[in-house]
Amino acid sequence: MKPITDRDWLIEWGLQHERCAACGADWGLQTHHLVKRSRRRMDRGFNLLRLCLYCHSAAEGIRVCDAGHEWVPLLSLSACLRLKREADPDEWEPEMLEELLGRPLPSLEEIPEFFTRKRRAYKK
Repeated sequence: MKPITDRDWLIEWGLQHERCAACGADWGLQTHHLVKRSRRRMDRGFNLLRLCLYCHSAAEGIRVCDAGHEWVPLLSLSACLRLKREADPDEWEPEMLEELLGRPLPSLEEIPEFFTRKRRAYKK
């Protein structure tokens, strides 16, 4: 039997997270690292957030229009942290994130209304 690799674990983690944590979409899903590669990347659940391609771009600071031609607001680290706490409470480990980040976490921001409105639309 082939041993499970980190890549296999990452794929399995993604499959278990079937919706975008920001807008609720179930398509175009990508895995976002809360603490980026430029620091100390860690492929562990506490550092990962499942986002659709539009919301992932917003979390990376890239301005995009969604499929409905509406500008997607940027998602700050603070907003992404709130999304993580809400979407994956079992994987919420702020102490580990602070250790990776090398500083205290910022205060958690409210999620922009754009995303809560999209979540409501996807639930219908």
